[in-house]
Amino acid sequence: MTQKKDKSILVFRFSSLGDIAMTVPVLRSFFNTYPDQKIIFVSRSFVEPLFQEFENVEFIGLDFKTDYIGVKGLFRAF
Repeated sequence: MTQKKDKSILVFRFSSLGDIAMTVPVLRSFFNTYPDQKIIFVSRSFVEPLFQEFENVEFIGLDFKTDYIGVKGLFRAF
C-alpha cells in the first residue's frame, strides 16, 4: 500500500500582534501531534520572529502599509 503524503496547510492571520502570538502555542501543540506536517503561514512581516522556532513553518510576510495598500493590494496579496 502506498503511503499518503500530507499536503501543506495554508494559514492567513493578519490581526493584531497579540492575536497572532496566540497561534504559537497552538502550533506547538499541533506539531506534537503532527510533527511532519508543513504549514505555510501568511501574516504581517514584523511577526516573523515568532515563528522561527518551527522548522515546518514557511512564513510569508506581507506589508500592508507599503506593498499591499487598499483593495487592489489585498487582491494582489491573494
